Amino acid sequence: RVSITDGKCCYNLFSPNKKKYLRDNIFTNFMSVQGKTWGPMIYKSLQLYKTHYDYSIYPMILQDIKPKTIIELGSGNGSSAIWMNDLCKSFEINTAIFSLEIEDIKPILKEKSLYRELVDINFIQGDAYEIETFFPKEFLEKLDHPWLIIEDCHHNTYDIMVYFHKFLKKNDYIIIEDPDEIDTGNELEGLSL
Repeated sequence: RVSITDGKCCYNLFSPNKKKYLRDNIFTNFMSVQGKTWGPMIYKSLQLYKTHYDYSIYPMILQDIKPKTIIELGSGNGSSAIWMNDLCKSFEINTAIFSLEIEDIKPILKEKSLYRELVDINFIQGDAYEIETFFPKEFLEKLDHPWLIIEDCHHNTYDIMVYFHKFLKKNDYIIIEDPDEIDTGNELEGLSL
């Protein structure tokens, strides 16, 4: 049995070696696109690792909760934050987007001439293992609710969720896209808050 992910990594839950990843190219390519096309979807010339399910679900979530703040943990190349920013604008939702990634993705966006996106979205270079450093209590307490928190960094999921849980209010949402217990060693891994 395999946990279904967005195709970047697939964890074999019943492997005797619990740290073994399935990286079969055919399987991961299929999972990354959920059978829609061969290869990841492209949005504004960037690979967007979302499935066609995500293309349906995220717009509904955004229209339903109308988040004032979106916190995305795991920017990748920035395409997901850019897509959500464009969706929010099209739905006339005024939202602040903060997107954390361990690598500096601003050069990628400049190379693709996505300058407006650099102004509209707060891309933060930082480590998910030091979440309190990049999203300190004082900062979080000033952010408008409702929040939409998207954990897609694949690291430290449990500790991240425990940390943010202290600041959540009614109507805030957390989406855990690809939980991965390997990096934390915690068997509960974020799904048992």
